Amino acid sequence: MDLIEDYKYLLAVHLRDISKRYGVLYYDVLRGKVPAEVQEVYAEGLARVFEYMTLRHGLDLTDTMAIHETIIEIVLTEFIDKSLNTTTLDNTQLLH
Repeated sequence: MDLIEDYKYLLAVHLRDISKRYGVLYYDVLRGKVPAEVQEVYAEGLARVFEYMTLRHGLDLTDTMAIHETIIEIVLTEFIDKSLNTTTLDNTQLLH
């Protein structure tokens, strides 16, 4: 698995867990628009993802942050593409 796909998978699993546990939108978690408890759980999990990327792939914090930013850009691009190409779908479904 390449770096981007590895990180993307780990971030997705973490966000899904938080969404199910706390009933919040993925987007709200990423924006920090969630209660402090949820934000703390997200930060702790993200730190574990960063640690995994360091151990598994030998990345430093700067490299992992660059991958994180790339993933966010990919997710937003996919969301926009799907939103613009799907007229009958409730766009809030794309956030889950």
